[in-house]
Amino acid sequence: MTKNCISLLIAIVIDVHCFTGKTMANRGESDKLAPVGDPDGPYCQQCDSSEAAEAYCIVCRKFQCSMCFNAHRRSSDTRHHQVLHNKPMLTVIPGKDYEQSQAHLSEYCEEHPHELIKYFCPQHQSLHCGDCVVLSQHKCKMEVISKASVGFKDSSVYKDVKLNISQLADDACEQTIELEKLTKVLDVKEQNDKTQVLDFQSKVIARLNEKFQNLTAQITQSSQESKVTLSILQEKSKENKVEATGLKSELVSNESNDVLLFISTYKSQKKARAISNKLRQLVKERGKIQGYVFVPNHDLEAAIERPNSVGIYRNTLDVHELSSDEVRLDGEVGK
Repeated sequence: MTKNCISLLIAIVIDVHCFTGKTMANRGESDKLAPVGDPDGPYCQQCDSSEAAEAYCIVCRKFQCSMCFNAHRRSSDTRHHQVLHNKPMLTVIPGKDYEQSQAHLSEYCEEHPHELIKYFCPQHQSLHCGDCVVLSQHKCKMEVISKASVGFKDSSVYKDVKLNISQLADDACEQTIELEKLTKVLDVKEQNDKTQVLDFQSKVIARLNEKFQNLTAQITQSSQESKVTLSILQEKSKENKVEATGLKSELVSNESNDVLLFISTYKSQKKARAISNKLRQLVKERGKIQGYVFVPNHDLEAAIERPNSVGIYRNTLDVHELSSDEVRLDGEVGK
């Protein structure tokens, strides 16, 4: 016989012993709950079939026949109940002492999720189910939890663990409070940082508007000066036009009289030279009028295109050093 088989038999014997020993010790109380009928065993308490019971559910506290046991095992609500099955059936329902001793069986094994925890390894301080005991390669001495847990509430292990967990709970509570305070500090700091950005934006925009206004004012002034000069030149040009037109009319009017035409022609030559000089002078003065064109500042344009052109948000402050005491009542962070 292999070691695994021997271990399995031992586990079964332990289960049967726990079931029978504690049940028979409470026979007087449990006899009142046993169904009347077959002297060799109780009837099923799940149905009215009067079938002999083959199992007993510790959670439901009822005997079950084969059909009810199968239905009980298939149901998602009861499939994980601790059921005594395929063991020597008794004529009584297990007493409350036995059920209380099996209260730990509501916890399932992490390694074998469908098996309930029943055993404890003192050497490794670990919890195990029946499968762990059978399949384990270690030769550790296991303790039945229903026995090992007697009076555990007064043990130093429980008291130390409870004290440690209480301290952890206090630490977690304190940490939660600190994190809540830190969250409020960050909320205020966020608003302050945004305000600083908006203030900087307003200053930059104001300075840019001032520069643009100065530039447009310069354009207006230059244009007005040129227009004034052109207006003066236009008046002079009109005067020259009037004089030239008058000379032309005078010559035309004297074409019927050769003597007058001769005299007026030689007189008009002198006046024509004066008008010509005036026209050349207007051309020179017109050439003095300046032409302007707007040239954008490409350096500024390139700077704006850069990712950090208006500033950066640099990590220079350890926020944990910023306590809630530095938060002012007006919502500003103290400096």
